[in-house]
Amino acid sequence: MKKKTAKLLGLALAGSMLVSMAAPGAYAATKMTISKKKITIAVGEKATIKVKKTKKKVKWSVTSGKKAVKLTKKKKTSVVVVAKKTGKAVVAAKLGKKIVTCKVTVTAAKKEAEATLAPETTAVPTQVPATTVPTVVPTASAAPTATVAPTSTPTATPSAVPQETATSEPTKDPTQYEGLDTSWIDPAKPMVAFTFDDGPVGLKETATTSMQIQDALAEAGAHATFFYIGSRIDDAGRKEVESALTRGFEIGNHSYGWKNMSKMDPDEIAESVDETNAVLTEISGYKNILFRAPELAISPDMKATIKAPFINCSIDSKDWDKATTEQIIKNVEAAEDGDIVLMHATEKNTVEALPTLLQYFNEKGYQIVSVSELFAVKGIKLEAGKAYSSAK
Repeated sequence: MKKKTAKLLGLALAGSMLVSMAAPGAYAATKMTISKKKITIAVGEKATIKVKKTKKKVKWSVTSGKKAVKLTKKKKTSVVVVAKKTGKAVVAAKLGKKIVTCKVTVTAAKKEAEATLAPETTAVPTQVPATTVPTVVPTASAAPTATVAPTSTPTATPSAVPQETATSEPTKDPTQYEGLDTSWIDPAKPMVAFTFDDGPVGLKETATTSMQIQDALAEAGAHATFFYIGSRIDDAGRKEVESALTRGFEIGNHSYGWKNMSKMDPDEIAESVDETNAVLTEISGYKNILFRAPELAISPDMKATIKAPFINCSIDSKDWDKATTEQIIKNVEAAEDGDIVLMHATEKNTVEALPTLLQYFNEKGYQIVSVSELFAVKGIKLEAGKAYSSAK
């Protein structure tokens, strides 16, 4: 009896030790915060970002704006951000399923800013001689007049140049996706847009296909567009959408209840799209959201009612038709520069195929981008009411 009691006590003690060992990690993952949510640094400058409320080793990465910044001196709970080029970036720290981010704005180097202002500071002294010339020879007023003309001409010319430079920043198209960031993309290299429909799947252990897709894309430094069904955006679904936004992925509208909308009347069409847009806008703050029709079925009423570009595809993975992992790989590897690839966030075979596909396109020198990124880099304007299958 004593031996049995001792054995039970030993098991209970071991169990409590395991719980106590696991608790800090769980606490660290759920309570972890970041020292700075927003920073502004000039080109050439550095800044240190830290995570708090954890001693665990986090994974640091740049989820968008990779041409603007780079990360050095990565430590367990801190990293140094180095500004390379003017623009915006997002630096993320990941521990388990917890992700915290810092938005980085990179401004021009201080020396560059001073050089731009130089012509304006020299404009004042050049006017001084003009006021003193007439006092030298009162009778010969023509001579000073000739002197004034040349000094005013060069003074006006350089002062105009900085003004034009200051306002020559490219203005963003107000109809573009507000989360668009092409700073990390090399326009000289080929690119393909990956899209994933039917999410959100959620964050539960039994339904992690979409999060596995997000993880694989982030690991490869790739982007994609996720078309979400409004009725599936519950609490867990919201967190999945937020995760996609944090990682620099594009979010799109895939209707509210996933029904063939080509048979709906205008009122039903508007209701389905507007309800999903309302949820996505609430989460993201974005209003210019792309639309993908269920079954890719588009009617004249839909084009007249939905005030958004319609995104179809030029490469179908066939994962919706229960294609095997090998078949999905074969289908998608046929994609060429400018293609839009259709896949689904709900399919396990797609999750299994994705790492191979990412490696394949990387070795070919291709960039995997979102739909809005693809069209922006290619210089093609996406217009409401029009359908697009590729950027070729």
